Amino acid sequence: MVTVTFEVEGGPNPPEEDLSPVKGNITFPPGRATVVYNLTVLDDEVPENDEIFLIQLKSVEGGAEINTSRSSVEIIIKKNDSPVRFIQSVYLVPEEDHILIIPVVRGKDDSGNLIGSDEYEVSISYVIVTGNSTAHAQQNLDFIDLQSNTTIVFPPFIYESHLKFQIVDDTIPEIAESFHVVLLKDTLKGDAVLLSPSVVQVTIKPNDKPYGVLSFNSALFERTVIIDEDTTSRFENITVVRNGGTHGNISVNWVLTRNSSDPSPVTADISPSSGVLRFAQGQMVASIPLTVVNDDIPEEAEAYLLQILPHTIQGGAEVSEPAELLFYIQDSDDVYGLITFFPIENQKIESSPGERYLSLSFTRLGGTKGDVRMFYSALYIPAGVVDPLRAKDGVLNISRRNSLIFPEQKTEVTSKLPIRNDAFLQNGAHFLVQVF
Repeated sequence: MVTVTFEVEGGPNPPEEDLSPVKGNITFPPGRATVVYNLTVLDDEVPENDEIFLIQLKSVEGGAEINTSRSSVEIIIKKNDSPVRFIQSVYLVPEEDHILIIPVVRGKDDSGNLIGSDEYEVSISYVIVTGNSTAHAQQNLDFIDLQSNTTIVFPPFIYESHLKFQIVDDTIPEIAESFHVVLLKDTLKGDAVLLSPSVVQVTIKPNDKPYGVLSFNSALFERTVIIDEDTTSRFENITVVRNGGTHGNISVNWVLTRNSSDPSPVTADISPSSGVLRFAQGQMVASIPLTVVNDDIPEEAEAYLLQILPHTIQGGAEVSEPAELLFYIQDSDDVYGLITFFPIENQKIESSPGERYLSLSFTRLGGTKGDVRMFYSALYIPAGVVDPLRAKDGVLNISRRNSLIFPEQKTEVTSKLPIRNDAFLQNGAHFLVQVF
């Protein structure tokens, strides 16, 4: 009986995310020259481009030998799971006689790069969702669906389609009105997966109001508002807009609270915590200036809720949605730490009878919030030119990819990597350690 061990290598992702098993034994019973061994390709519904893996025969027992010229086979998992989604989730449009175009994309990631399969047709249906209150736009009264049917079709190698809606301009005074367009996952056909955002909210701005309707500027919702404490002392980019009429002087109160369980006052990090926003006649935009407290305390990202209060309005105007804004002060002062190597004298080879180790020491500067996992590789560069391209494994008794954990509050960690007993360390050789 002959037994040969194998291992799957390659990527770019870890093989165990796509194949099973990624290592094991194959046994040839006596008299058998061929064995069929099955690997399972895992269906993860994650958009991926072509992935190349190498099945490598590692060792053999039972008297046979490995043919080094045919000791590996390449497996290519073709690109798959083309993502289907909207480009953005919120549209704020004026009540004008114009056509709203909503793009739907397939086969592109958030950065616009191609990913997943694209050589086959993909289709998905959508549905329009609205309500009966004054805050909901009514189909065929406030907007018209211009599609002939509710199925979106992407032919091969076509990555973008468009939904078109006619916005109806009337003379009826109205607050903001919304409707939703929802992509239906159970109607998706083809090699594709539905990703977020799969729902679009379309809001028709308040209109036909002589004194105006107040709401936060729609531009604030196109991307999350994040304030950098380390670089910003005064933030004036939060604006409230006055839609409809601009007759008369108006005002509204606002309040700022934490959107978390933190009991400390808001003013410990940002101020003021409340105020009055005023609009002069003819004025359409006003900002709420905030002062950020720049301290030296490492802190996690913190969420805040800014609200304009409808019951405080003065001057005949109204408050409409969106009337509250969630924003963040991003983590500051390296709250999770800055990991680096200890001084060079702490990186050394240790030996004892029968054992040798490469001892690596790392330090965590700045904050020590939470457990942090660090990934690194350690390879051997033979004596000669110190070139990372010459680095190789097989000297250390570990895998190429390694990790260690900095527990919360701990600033120093040492890792001892065993050196193979049969490895010869040349005079003038180096170890290349890379953190990633």
